[in-house]
Amino acid sequence: MPRQSTRAIHGHGHEDEWRAVKPPIYQTAVYEHPDKLTGRSRKSDRGFDLKYSREENPTVRALERILAGLEEGLDSLAFGSGMAAISAAYLSKLRAGSRIIIPKECYGTTQELARNLGKFGVECVLARSDTGEFLEKLDDGIALALVEPIT
Repeated sequence: MPRQSTRAIHGHGHEDEWRAVKPPIYQTAVYEHPDKLTGRSRKSDRGFDLKYSREENPTVRALERILAGLEEGLDSLAFGSGMAAISAAYLSKLRAGSRIIIPKECYGTTQELARNLGKFGVECVLARSDTGEFLEKLDDGIALALVEPIT
């Protein structure tokens, strides 16, 4: 494995059928189904169907593998926007009866989405992140704590 100082340029580890030196950019929205009789599509390295690039895209997948390598993680997920990433985090971790804590000073749409989760039985706890209040409200009953730095 490359050293940390060179992992960003050498750690891509992609395999491309055309033997490209760096991961190519796939811009297509729809992929051909190679098996016309059954409609089966090609699979990504995660086993997902390659049928529509919003669901799975080889370029995005290469980015995810690179980021996982840089962070020494098992895998990663890339999203088209911050709200898409936050929504995925909310929906994957929260259920009716869950409690979430978010900073009072986070982006308005992040706070609005968290508050709208109340319709589904999720309680949103707001706390100032620059004080002990956030830590005080962070207890065992919290299913998800979101920390979002304002830029």
